[in-house]
Formats: sequence, C-alpha cells, structure tokens
Amino acid sequence: MPTLRLFAGLKESAGESRVNVEGDSVAAVLAAAASRFGSSFEKGLASARVWVNGEPAGPETGVNESDEIALLPPVSGGSAAVRDPTVESQFHVFLAAAALGVLLITNFMGEEWYVTAVVGVFGLWVWDVFEEGRTASGFSAWPALAGALVGPLAAYAWGSAGLGAAVAFVVMTAFVSAIIQPENRTIDRLAGT
Repeated sequence: MPTLRLFAGLKESAGESRVNVEGDSVAAVLAAAASRFGSSFEKGLASARVWVNGEPAGPETGVNESDEIALLPPVSGGSAAVRDPTVESQFHVFLAAAALGVLLITNFMGEEWYVTAVVGVFGLWVWDVFEEGRTASGFSAWPALAGALVGPLAAYAWGSAGLGAAVAFVVMTAFVSAIIQPENRTIDRLAGT
C-alpha cells in the first residue's frame, strides 16, 4: 500500500501524519483517503499539491506499494490586498472626536439628550468592538448592546432599582445568547461579553 504523508490542516483532519491507503494511482489513493477521513479532509485536498517520491505528480500518476505520496497545503499568506493603516487610523480619530463633540454638546442640552447621546455612542462603540472581534476574539455584541440601551435608560427612569434591574437583564441576555447561539457557550465568550 502506498504511504500518504499529511501536513498542516490535512494532518489535523486525518488525525495522523502518515497513513497507508489502497490505490494504484494518485486519484484512487486520494479518493480512498477522502472517503476515509471525511469532508473537511476532502476540502483540504482541493488546494493541496501532490508529490510522489519527491516529484510533483498529477491525479493520473500511477503508484505502487513502496511509493510515498506527500500532500502539501498552500503556503499561508499569499497576495492579500493591503489597506493603508494611516487612512483607517485617521478615520477612527475623526469618529472619536465627533463622539466627544456630540457628548459635550448634549451635556449642555439637558439630561435627556445627554443620556440618549451616551447610549448611542456606547452602542456604536460596542458595535465597533463586535465587528473588530468577529474574526479574532470571542465577543457577543447583543448582550452588551442591550446593556448599552437598557442600562442608562432604566437608571434614569427608576434610579438605583432600575440600574439593578438593568444589570440582571444584561446577565440574563448573555446567558440566553449562549443558549440560542452555540458558539457563545464557551467561558471565554461569556467572560468577554
């Protein structure tokens, strides 16, 4: 049986780095491996390079029992588009200055306007953190947004009792979001929220 050597994601999908697989061609060996290791392994095969005994090979390449077939995934990185960080940085500075300006102006307009502005600015900040963390960290925005909206309004309307009720509401929202969305059930997602 030919030996199949696996690297990176294919190795993780299969759970081993070397495996013997039946087949008389590269295509037959890869088909047998895909049926053996499942769909995530098969997806990784689509972008992997195939080498037989140290030489590049195609699906039609014949193999015998002593051959070694290596599956090499593409190199990470590649030619991704690069954004100019100074433009994004300047935009964030502008947004922060605009938020500060709104808070200062509404502070002189009365409590109702100021509370509304604080809720709005905090909600936008939470949404920004959520968008930033969607691919990186574990942060569920919905409980934080609920807290940003309910907390100041409840505290303004009912004083300390309203603030206590808002805290209880936000904690329950975090737990309910963990029930509804399975990806929020880990402790790091709950703690981040």
